[in-house]
Amino acid sequence: MKRLNVERARDLRVSQTNAEQRLWHHLRNRRLQG
Repeated sequence: MKRLNVERARDLRVSQTNAEQRLWHHLRNRRLQG
């Protein structure tokens, strides 16, 4: 990935809302039904 993309991804990860944190937690652990 280009450096700019990596920096942007890092910024987004740091500034996640509670809902985004919960969503990614479940996605990483494959806890969503479907």
